[in-house]
Amino acid sequence: MTERKQLEDLLLRIKKIQPIMIATAIKKAEVFDEEMIYKGLYSDIEVDFEILQDEGIYISNPNPFHALRDWTDYSSSLGSNPEKRRYVSNLFRELSLLIEAELVSWKVLEVSVKGLAMNEIKKLIESIEDLKSIMLEIATSNSDIVDEEPSYIETYDVSFRLFCRFQEVGIPLRNPNRFVSLWQWYQFYSDENFSSSERRAFVSALYADVVKPIQSALRKHERQLTSLDSLIQDLIRRFGKQSQLKMPEHEEIKLPLKPMNPIVDSETPYNVNGISGDNSLSLFSTSLNSLTNTKNQDRLSSTSHNQVCNYQSRNDLYLFLAHLPVQEFDRLLFAFRAPSEYIPGKVAPQGDRVSALLAWAESLVGCGLEQLESVLKAEYPNNFN
Repeated sequence: MTERKQLEDLLLRIKKIQPIMIATAIKKAEVFDEEMIYKGLYSDIEVDFEILQDEGIYISNPNPFHALRDWTDYSSSLGSNPEKRRYVSNLFRELSLLIEAELVSWKVLEVSVKGLAMNEIKKLIESIEDLKSIMLEIATSNSDIVDEEPSYIETYDVSFRLFCRFQEVGIPLRNPNRFVSLWQWYQFYSDENFSSSERRAFVSALYADVVKPIQSALRKHERQLTSLDSLIQDLIRRFGKQSQLKMPEHEEIKLPLKPMNPIVDSETPYNVNGISGDNSLSLFSTSLNSLTNTKNQDRLSSTSHNQVCNYQSRNDLYLFLAHLPVQEFDRLLFAFRAPSEYIPGKVAPQGDRVSALLAWAESLVGCGLEQLESVLKAEYPNNFN
């Protein structure tokens, strides 16, 4: 198994174990019902760390709770449910951000050897319908989050990869669903105090700008028996036009206020070069940089600088943005006029928001990574060499 696949599997297991910890902590699920699943995931995660360490990536499991009962006993001292959710989110936060940054860099460095396949186009529509169905089941209280979360996460991951495939062939398609977990979806419509009908309307409209153009292009393709290349060009035209209609013209970007130094919290200062208070994470960042620089040296040398920055630059940029305080990140979004329909809201993990911002910046209608980086260098001179 490659290091990339190992990291992908580890990240997926982390995403699966977190909802179980949250659900049992806030009494949405019973420890007895979830203990075996939790122990299985915990054991698999431990094996993932061992394998990665054997490959020279020196990291350890930040989760000290070998048994779910140990976690629930501890969580009772955390107070409110939001505090328990926040603890679980922060538990894997640094590790998840570093893994996501590494996986993003691999995606950027890949050279696609084949075009978009017809089954991938249809699979995206299928996965979208499955996600909408699950969201509606939760929104109308016909299903429990604990029961549906694993299926939702798996399907969301499939759709995420397919959105990336569309972008690889030049189709400026963006994922409008910022809810990577059903708990985020639940939190959103609860905070907004949506009625059942408003929840249905929201889900119905969520993917409308994605599904309708694809279905229209597919009908035209089937009726006129056009080639797959013609279908892809049609999709590029449709979504390119859609993006231009939604996006205002970009003006010179000037940030309105002098920013604060970005930190994770008052006790954990962060340096953009990957050094934090946790030495294991520092080693992990160093190991990932070394691993990627070694394995991708040939691909890096053949990548056009006009298309992407080098790996280290991209990694620094991602990690810097990922550790900005929420208020600072939102100020940047406002200054760059990043479209709200493409950038997840505050309820989403910071890593998802950063990935969305960078994907938009690199798109045909975005501001460009070079402009984004140049503004950040001017505003945060101490963080960029």
